[in-house]
Amino acid sequence: MRFPQTGSAAAAATRAFYRDPPFAGGHFGPRMGLEPLSLEHWLPYGISAAEQLRKQRLFRDHCSSVYLALSSAAPVARAEALACSAIRAAQPRAPLLPVSTSVPLLVAAAERVPDDLLLLWQPVSGAPYQLLAASLCSPSYWRLGDKLGGTLAAVHAPVRGFPPELKTRMERFFERLPAERCFLRRNWSVHPAAVRFEPDPAREFLDVGPAAEWFVRSERQTVRRLADDLVLFTVRVDLHPLAAIHASRAAVLDLELALDQLAGDDLHEFGGSRKRRRVLAALAAGQG
Repeated sequence: MRFPQTGSAAAAATRAFYRDPPFAGGHFGPRMGLEPLSLEHWLPYGISAAEQLRKQRLFRDHCSSVYLALSSAAPVARAEALACSAIRAAQPRAPLLPVSTSVPLLVAAAERVPDDLLLLWQPVSGAPYQLLAASLCSPSYWRLGDKLGGTLAAVHAPVRGFPPELKTRMERFFERLPAERCFLRRNWSVHPAAVRFEPDPAREFLDVGPAAEWFVRSERQTVRRLADDLVLFTVRVDLHPLAAIHASRAAVLDLELALDQLAGDDLHEFGGSRKRRRVLAALAAGQG
């Protein structure tokens, strides 16, 4: 397999990722982990022409898999307009390719950033937030059609080890999220292929091919309130070759610690004992 050449933008991003990985300190598993984020650093990354073109092709060829909105919800147009305005303000420079016309506003907004965009709406004050609309081009083993209209609890329902108290904390956080404030969290997993569009849940626990050629898949997630009843959730997916971790001894030790501590539902979510053994063996082999 080919890895990014030394000095390339992709290689530099990978080096930066392993200098500050989301598994630092051995972290894994469902947790809030939200950190305050200034608006100027909310969506700092511009979209590449290749990523913009990938999104445009996905919408053209798999429209209902990458964009959906509740057809019966009157607030969709308002919500998408607010999201589009926020994205334009965060990324005022035009993308390298023209943004598509005659597409939903949320899709046009998503063509300006490398992130997926999900709108969460509270239909009645005090009610749980639900998924109102989304532009989703990098799902991690879930289908948009299975989640649309679902509450926060329903969206996370398949995650084993997602504790009830975390569900309560998450709902309370959304209820109290201040206006014009945003927060950040990161997660991680190890995948056998550098594929961004992975909607099939049946592929989640595949561990095919040499583990040394697998990838760390990480999501940079943010939440930002756009209105009293509306929150924008963004997800930026990064893929980094596992083999590149050996440039940072600290990152290797942190990942080994995270893997060693996996048990119960966390281990299941990672992919099981066999997958863990294969990743640990790849880490050990690369230290020689």
